[in-house]
Amino acid sequence: MSTNNARTKRIFISDLHMGDERSLKPGGNLYPYVWLYPPRTDMLADFLQTILESADVKELIILGDLFDQWVCPSDFDPTLYQQVVEASQNLRIIEMLTQIDAHDEIALYYVLGNHDMLLDKQFMTSLFPNIHFIGPGANYWSRIQVDGITAEHGNMFTMFCSPDTWSHPGSRLPLGFFISRVVAYKNAVTGDGTNFLDILAHFISDLFKGPELAKDVFEAIAQDSGLELTSMIRMNNLDSFPPQLTVQQVSDIYGKLFVTWGKNTPTGLNSLDGVICEMIGLARAAQEVYFQKNLSPIVVFGHTHKYMLDGYLLEARFPDSISELLPCKYIYANSGTWINHHPNCTYVETEIKDGKHYVRLYQYLDSGEKKKLKERFIDVK
Repeated sequence: MSTNNARTKRIFISDLHMGDERSLKPGGNLYPYVWLYPPRTDMLADFLQTILESADVKELIILGDLFDQWVCPSDFDPTLYQQVVEASQNLRIIEMLTQIDAHDEIALYYVLGNHDMLLDKQFMTSLFPNIHFIGPGANYWSRIQVDGITAEHGNMFTMFCSPDTWSHPGSRLPLGFFISRVVAYKNAVTGDGTNFLDILAHFISDLFKGPELAKDVFEAIAQDSGLELTSMIRMNNLDSFPPQLTVQQVSDIYGKLFVTWGKNTPTGLNSLDGVICEMIGLARAAQEVYFQKNLSPIVVFGHTHKYMLDGYLLEARFPDSISELLPCKYIYANSGTWINHHPNCTYVETEIKDGKHYVRLYQYLDSGEKKKLKERFIDVK
């Protein structure tokens, strides 16, 4: 960690979703199904170079989904993290992160996401020897808490994407992994680049009828992707699963998720909360888990791919008209994403200065310009 007093800023990015080489060049009659590819990979590398060359950044904190193991067609063997590292489209990104990791005055942090849920410290430190690897912690909850900030990926609060250790004991991959696999199958066959989060929200809203919500949603998404109940999902023994499973077997394993999730999640949320967070975002989780209990005045999440910065007086959202004048009591920020199908590349910056803790939302433009979209602050006590 830097001891240079001129370095006052923390940068939070998330949801980079680097895929392997075959995801960009799958061969045959298949379409690419990767979420991050040129020119976005070049933009991300350029942005990381600005961090490397900065005089005021002390920490770069990546809030999950750097490596993508989930966006992989169901009839392929699961993606390996080393394959992502070696993919041609990612090489410059890896090089920039390597240089940041080696920098004497910039600390590199990584907090686990859901798309790289099975990453471990040994693999990450083999790539980046100085990295601060956060997670998996107790109950596989990965988060960093410093200077009044709680930062995490955010998937812990969503029913389909949080670690699931009870539906299939001995593993932690949730139903969202299998949903992503079948959606990736459709994307590779049809060229439809629809984000599985959007598909999931659509089917939840259509099928929210009762305790078998998870079963209904998974089977409907599989059918929409062109799969049968007997279709195989290749696992290659990943996370203690067998070499392959049928769609029906996955449906049976996770079918009662709506009943069991609220009983097993360590977050204190109930199953309805988990569905709501899956559908409309994580501001509710920031309020219920952190703000209402006065556990953290600033919360930064990723996961949803929807950038956001809002301040609150109590439970009420802070009016934009006075945001530059008065301090907030709480601040919730979401760092957004860098994937190609999203219109904007965004990140969050925090800085303690002159008795105030500032939280800023920025967009990184094609030109290399950094455009401030919003700013909020709390008073430092």
